[in-house]
Amino acid sequence: VSEMLAATAICGVIYAIFAGQPLLIMGATGPILVFDEALYDFCQTYQVNFLNMRVWVGLWVLLILLVVVLCEGSFLVRYLTRFTEEIFACLISMIFIYEAIKNLLKIYSSDPVLSNYCNLTWTNYVQGSVNYSCWQNSTLVIANNQTLRCSEPHPNTALLSTIFFLGTCCTIYGWRVFRNSKFLGTWARHMVCDLGIMITIIIMVLIDIYAVGNTVYIKRLDVRHGFLTLSPNRNSWLINPFDISVGWIFAAFVPAILVSILLFMEIEVTELLMSKKALKMRKGSGFHLDLMLNGLCVGIFSLLGLPWMCAATVRSASHLKSLTVYSKCYAPGEKPKVVHVKEQRLTALMVHILMGVSLYFTQAIEVIPYAVILGVLLYMGIASITGIQLFKRFKLLFMPLKHHNEIYVRNVPTRKIYSYTIVQIFFLTLLWIVKLTPAAIGFPILVLFLIPIRFALGRFYTASELESLDNEEETLTNENEID
Repeated sequence: VSEMLAATAICGVIYAIFAGQPLLIMGATGPILVFDEALYDFCQTYQVNFLNMRVWVGLWVLLILLVVVLCEGSFLVRYLTRFTEEIFACLISMIFIYEAIKNLLKIYSSDPVLSNYCNLTWTNYVQGSVNYSCWQNSTLVIANNQTLRCSEPHPNTALLSTIFFLGTCCTIYGWRVFRNSKFLGTWARHMVCDLGIMITIIIMVLIDIYAVGNTVYIKRLDVRHGFLTLSPNRNSWLINPFDISVGWIFAAFVPAILVSILLFMEIEVTELLMSKKALKMRKGSGFHLDLMLNGLCVGIFSLLGLPWMCAATVRSASHLKSLTVYSKCYAPGEKPKVVHVKEQRLTALMVHILMGVSLYFTQAIEVIPYAVILGVLLYMGIASITGIQLFKRFKLLFMPLKHHNEIYVRNVPTRKIYSYTIVQIFFLTLLWIVKLTPAAIGFPILVLFLIPIRFALGRFYTASELESLDNEEETLTNENEID
């Protein structure tokens, strides 16, 4: 957690000061974390030091992205149509939901729900030449001093975690519903809803402290104090790049190509969404400059053993929405129009500075239950996927025709809408299956393959039909999207 916050703060400050599009919010996104996990599994399989291998992958990524910038490769963003953007955005949302549920189930594995916690049998573990005995359903864990100990299951921990998990998600969603209610004034509702996630976390922490107390054990965030505090299993900030064989140095070029594809799509797609004409941005976007900054950050962070950062689409959209000014005069039933966006560097700079400063207030962070953070992730995944047109068209598959009132329905035959949606769902499912297999390290190739697939659809759809289904959305900051 500490290294993630430190990397996010450093990269965010760099972008806020030097980026061509300073409204970007930086962070480790789902696809990048999936790639990191796949690379770690690959290194474990072939008994290669993960951090050393990761250094060379990062340095190759730096070189590849610099070459792309020198060749003005950002022109390729014109081929990233809504067809690809929607599948990629759905994949990110599904990763949020999947990882949240997966980590909750891990709590059920370590602290299962049992009918009787008193009469437990012993299970023998063998570690080297030493035998260890643990309770049935308990796990063998490694303590900070590298000694093995038994972790006994805690009563009601899994149930309490589930309550916090679902309670957090539902409460945040309740704030979203409250935004469009008739209570209070418009300004007050929007202010409360913009702070909905923070208010919900505070509420859950207060419930945990004053209502639950020490009666039930619950897992909390593990954060080290200080901005430059090392992980317990590391003795230096700098990773030695030469503590690896020469063959693996050149082999790292292959995964570097894959992660470069991911970073290119994350940065370019996010900037493309934030530079739509409907937003009336005056300063435009710096596609090449921001891509070069991302490459530099990846190279430096690899040498320091920090997580790779890129533009976080969901958080950037939320940041953009908070800075968007809408018209106050509009006819009943119409949506307010965008007047302008407050383009500046201060908000992104302060967000990331405060993120770094938070590492000096670890006592406040450590009281947050882990399940509460998982609930926030679940909400972010659900909220983001419901604002994607692919999800809306997927719901049309199960609705009578009289309820099909979207604009594109008027210009495209229903069977064409169904077939277009099914094609997208097929490739989204294929991406998800690849992500769950040992071949997950190669899923960026499949993402790139979506571009020619989209152009191949031109043989089965007319230009006007594709224009209706694959055109740019009116605005990124629609009320149905992220709050």
